[in-house]
Amino acid sequence: MLLKGDGKGSFTAVKPQVSGIVIKGAVRDMKEIKAGNNKLLIVAKNNDKTEVLSFK
Repeated sequence: MLLKGDGKGSFTAVKPQVSGIVIKGAVRDMKEIKAGNNKLLIVAKNNDKTEVLSFK
C-alpha cells in the first residue's frame, strides 16, 4: 500500500490497483530521480536489495 502525503503531515492510503506500485518487504526510504527523459523511483528496503522502478 502506498501512503500519499499532502505536505501537511497527513497521508492517504492508495491501493496497488490504483497506484500501480507493488513493493514487497519493509521499505526504509524512497527517492525519485530524473535520468534523461525517465523518472526513476529508488526504493531502499530493510535487510534486502534496493529496487529501481521506472515510470512516466
